[in-house]
Amino acid sequence: LRFDNTKITNIQKSAFDGLSEVKYITTTSSTNNREYRSRSFYNFYQMSINSIDSGAFKGLGKPDNDVNLYLDGNKLIKIITDNFIGLENTIKLYLNENQIDEIEPNAFQTLKKLEFLNLANNKIKTLEMNNFNGLTRLDSLNLMNNKITSLSGYPFQQLTALLSLNVANNSITELPAYFFKSTTLTTLYLQHNDLKTIDQNAFAYLTFITTLNISHNNLLDTEFVKVYQYLTKLGTLDVNNNHFRNIDAKALAQTLSLLLYIDINDNNIPCETLPQILLSLRVNFIMYRKYQLSGLGSYGNVSCIPTQNSLPTYGCNKKEDYSGFESALNDTSHKIEALINQFGNAPMEEDEAIRKYFDELEQELNNMTTKARKVSNKNNSRHSYDVDIYQALLIILCVAFCLSQLMSVYKKCVSNQTNIRFRREQSKIELFAGTNSGSTN
Repeated sequence: LRFDNTKITNIQKSAFDGLSEVKYITTTSSTNNREYRSRSFYNFYQMSINSIDSGAFKGLGKPDNDVNLYLDGNKLIKIITDNFIGLENTIKLYLNENQIDEIEPNAFQTLKKLEFLNLANNKIKTLEMNNFNGLTRLDSLNLMNNKITSLSGYPFQQLTALLSLNVANNSITELPAYFFKSTTLTTLYLQHNDLKTIDQNAFAYLTFITTLNISHNNLLDTEFVKVYQYLTKLGTLDVNNNHFRNIDAKALAQTLSLLLYIDINDNNIPCETLPQILLSLRVNFIMYRKYQLSGLGSYGNVSCIPTQNSLPTYGCNKKEDYSGFESALNDTSHKIEALINQFGNAPMEEDEAIRKYFDELEQELNNMTTKARKVSNKNNSRHSYDVDIYQALLIILCVAFCLSQLMSVYKKCVSNQTNIRFRREQSKIELFAGTNSGSTN
């Protein structure tokens, strides 16, 4: 049955009565990828339907035919009780991209075999516990891009087979305790809401979840530990675009032994602490999301918040302030390596070696420290994100690097001087032994 260039505003009761042999319904807007030949499909996509009477589909198709029902892209406002009588074998139901703002109690109770329900891009504001009664086989529910503000009615408690839930892009502000009781979720999408608080027991029953996305919310550090304390099988966690200042990677790894991937971008993590956080994540074998970022608001392609003292002032000359830092760092590295090699091949007293080599190294370090201090005194407010992050942290890196190299030089110095003294003493002994031997002869 084809509906070409057809607009239907209402499907009346028993509209398809007697059409038990119909296996496929298509429209002009139908796409080939919707035609699952292994089951019947009834496609009413973009037909301007705004209402469906109770019992409208009664008599359509054979009772033993599994069905995919497409009602997306219409103008439906309300889903009423017994809307789907006659389609008890529906496996997938698409109601997305309508104008639905109300779902009556028990609206889906006849769909005992339904596994997939798409209600995305509608105008649903509230959900009640009895909205999804009867959907004991439903494993995927999509409610993204609605106007849901509260989930206090425990609407998903009847969905005991639910594996994937998407309530992203709504206006949810909080998650109550034991909200996901009786569910077996493995994937939960809560991004792009207005979450400010999460009850410490909100995720208490999510023991099977492997993927959680709570990005683009308003969660603070105090809420972070509540997110993961029960999620022992979590493998992927997305918390980007919140207000977290710190990520305790060690605690994460201890609680979430299966965690492999995390996104912490666009939080309030200071650039000074981000390197240690990323190092801790790597040490605990947790991968983190990287973007193509550069500037003072990033480190290692992960975003961070520069502090006041690490940012250039308005009107400062970037080339004048920062020129030469990278080359100075590289030059220092080469000089230290060259000095070490020279020192290893130049037998001399320790005092002489320190004067000749250590003084030069110390001067290099002082020059770089002075330059960094001069820039730091100018950088008092946030301005530019076009400068690489190494410039903001350069003084720390320079000092750490140079001190480590100085220690290496010192150790080699002591080692070489010890070897020199040993050879001298050995020569004296050999000379003494040779002289005694000559006297005896």
